[in-house]
Amino acid sequence: MKTFYSRLQRRTAISTALRQTQIAMRQRFNGVPFYWAGFVCIGNPLPLVR
Repeated sequence: MKTFYSRLQRRTAISTALRQTQIAMRQRFNGVPFYWAGFVCIGNPLPLVR
């Protein structure tokens, strides 16, 4: 989750940040879905605006 939120702070689109985080977690945990598949994007997938 740290990776996900750090990507959001860089104003990456939520869907892109989630996808990049899932890919990183798949590589780190040898593709085991338990660690990455539970996270889904619900709502507006665009970058957060301050």
